[in-house]
Amino acid sequence: MMDEIKISEIRTGKRFRKDHGDLQELAESLKTGLLQPIGVTPKHELVFGERRLLAAKSLGWKTIPARIVDVPNILEGMLTENVMRKDFSVSERVAIYQAIKAEVGGRRGQRTDLQLGEKIPEVAGRTDDFAAKKAGLGNRKTAQQAEKVVEAGVPSLVEAMDQGEVSVSAAAEVASLPRREQKEMLKNGCDQAKLVAREVRKQAHQSRFRLQQLTQQKVLAQSPRQRNWKITADQTVTKCHLLIVDPPYGITNEDWEPANLEEFTRDWAFRWSSCGADFIAVFFSQEHMWNGRKWLDESLKGYTFQQMLMWHAPNNLAPKSRECFKQTWEPIFLYRRAGAERLVHDHGSEWTGELHDLDCHVALVPQVNYGGEDYKQHPTQKPVSVMKWLINALSNHGEKVVSLFSGVAPCGIAAMQLGRQYHGIEINKEYRRIAEERLAAFGGPVRPKPSVKAIRPATVVQGDCMALIPALPNMSINLVVTSPAYAEQRKGYYRSIPERLYPEFTLRWMSALEPKLADDGSVLMVIDPHVERGVMADYVLRTQLLLREHGWKQHRTHIWVKPDMMPLGHKWWPRHCYEEILWFSKTSKPFCNPQACGKLSENLAVNGYAYSLWSPGTDEMKTGIARTMDVVLAPVGANEKNVDHPAKLPPALAEQLIQTYSPEGSTILDPFAGSGTTLLAAASLGRRWFGFDIIADYCDTARQRLAKRVGKAG
Repeated sequence: MMDEIKISEIRTGKRFRKDHGDLQELAESLKTGLLQPIGVTPKHELVFGERRLLAAKSLGWKTIPARIVDVPNILEGMLTENVMRKDFSVSERVAIYQAIKAEVGGRRGQRTDLQLGEKIPEVAGRTDDFAAKKAGLGNRKTAQQAEKVVEAGVPSLVEAMDQGEVSVSAAAEVASLPRREQKEMLKNGCDQAKLVAREVRKQAHQSRFRLQQLTQQKVLAQSPRQRNWKITADQTVTKCHLLIVDPPYGITNEDWEPANLEEFTRDWAFRWSSCGADFIAVFFSQEHMWNGRKWLDESLKGYTFQQMLMWHAPNNLAPKSRECFKQTWEPIFLYRRAGAERLVHDHGSEWTGELHDLDCHVALVPQVNYGGEDYKQHPTQKPVSVMKWLINALSNHGEKVVSLFSGVAPCGIAAMQLGRQYHGIEINKEYRRIAEERLAAFGGPVRPKPSVKAIRPATVVQGDCMALIPALPNMSINLVVTSPAYAEQRKGYYRSIPERLYPEFTLRWMSALEPKLADDGSVLMVIDPHVERGVMADYVLRTQLLLREHGWKQHRTHIWVKPDMMPLGHKWWPRHCYEEILWFSKTSKPFCNPQACGKLSENLAVNGYAYSLWSPGTDEMKTGIARTMDVVLAPVGANEKNVDHPAKLPPALAEQLIQTYSPEGSTILDPFAGSGTTLLAAASLGRRWFGFDIIADYCDTARQRLAKRVGKAG
């Protein structure tokens, strides 16, 4: 049915087309005669022909020829007229894909008007495939990749994808990069349509390296005042708040090294007294420790010895003589100026992964084969984390830190990361050059001291748990149920922790957690060391020992049995079907309700054990709830399907642990929440909860699962 419709009566509603092309050229063609009428519903709602309508308006037309089409809804009409003609760009199809999902999301299993007689799939993932196919995007994976580009990509990347210059999959890889790096890659003109994802990541790495070099060159070109740090050969110690001294004492064979250690120490200590620092921290050697303490006490005028700190390096192998124990710790003498405040304890700083009231810091000696900021470039190089430990406890944000005998400036990197001013003193020209290059990566102006925002309960937060845990109220967490990333495992899914660093990694987040955990609270960690060449990894054992050394109370290990686990391990060994659940707390008597998940029993007596410590012996039968076992049977087949995470906990496991180790109405934390199973269990059991995860996609998955549960409950 054809009709002449007043343009003023036509309602356009929500449209998906963003690029209308050359309307002027279309208007000129309309003057010669309209070839195709537009389409409207009986109520004059525009179905198709938006460009023709706009061109007609630009010509001042009052009416326009239109075909009256009777469609179930506008979206169906647009799909029929435009998608089938492949008239939409990829980003426009994303908008259609989202609209279809929104329309059919609440009608799974019902008939849909989008195609007569077609039934919407019951499963959410298949619904996404349904919407992707209808929008002309092929399948769910392609649609989600395109959606990622539209949401996270810079405009030039979206445009390149729409014009076919970049494939959807490659564009999604580029969109995962920071916006500055996206622009850099596109500026270099790489033809991503011809590249696989691996090549995109390779080019991204090269682009990131180029940007880093440019940044370092700009920083090095600035004056020390502009870049907020300096490295000098002049050994005059300037005014500062904190002075850190790390002399090598004959290890490096430098020309300036002293022939007489006592004269050297006394002379330098007298000079340090004039710097006005509130604190002076001096790294010393074990060999000369007692004499050194005497020399410093007598020569540091105006300073009093406060205490001896210790840096423990488990991988240190000195001395190598068979007549001595291997040296794995180094003393640090801490002196305080008369009238200065005691420790600062700057818990609000950017680095929140360590308790500052510990007098010992555990960190590995940098190794030649260990990359990153601690790559060994100096014979007596200290880890950056040791310097962070000292700086964060002994200075405030924005204050000046001076490092004497600074080497390649691990102290400077720590100062920059913590927002301090820094002056490094190093006589060796080559070490100064290396230090300047390292500092250039961090040496911008002092940033404002960050405020740690409070986190609301029932919230899934994306980020590093060591930065988020300090935002929780003190003594607010009753139970932690979590499964941290295993060492050297599943590197393709989330950040892997090297085995040698795993104990310290665990100690750091556990130390941040300690003030947030209730006095009778518990930490339950599900963990499973891997086997390599027939030998089980020892990082879990070393982690337990390190936590115990730092005051954590360890209770009996529980076992999670997976009866339906696939046959892993060597075929000549029993199949591996269990994982350990480590149990730690701050007290010897944490909260535990062993009857919470216990079963009814008719024999609670301890028969035949007259001298048992657990029960006065009796032959009488008793009926009641028996205590649950410390072995939990939870099949992995009970996990929810179509949840994209490689290591989901079964709901039954999380529920039993929460019921047993937390009272009703308590608060649960999962700092490595993954897909959110612990949080779902906590919510279903009426507990408050917090969830953290460093991977944004897993946080989104957890939020969707929780929202779905809330919707069902409502």
